[in-house]
Amino acid sequence: MILDRLPPQLRPLVQPIDTWFESRRLGLLFEARVETGKSLVGSMDLTSDLDRRPVARQLRHSLLAYMAGSKFDPAVEADAKAVRDLCRDSGSPSAASESVR
Repeated sequence: MILDRLPPQLRPLVQPIDTWFESRRLGLLFEARVETGKSLVGSMDLTSDLDRRPVARQLRHSLLAYMAGSKFDPAVEADAKAVRDLCRDSGSPSAASESVR
């Protein structure tokens, strides 16, 4: 996901490195306060074929446990429309957002 439209203080939890031609701010996973809730947004497929993908299954389990715990406390606030647009613009059917209110 290209995070250029999100606040510069937001640091992705998983951040790939873009090519030196583009040098865009990318993220595979980030957390933010959105409106009155907290969101964890990722573009990795953590839902399909989990019985044959133990790493994805474990990452999903760990992320859901993290979100259910007291340590899930995003420091940066992001605009809800910017996050929605980011998920829509990713072009990936697996782009998803899990939110906790």
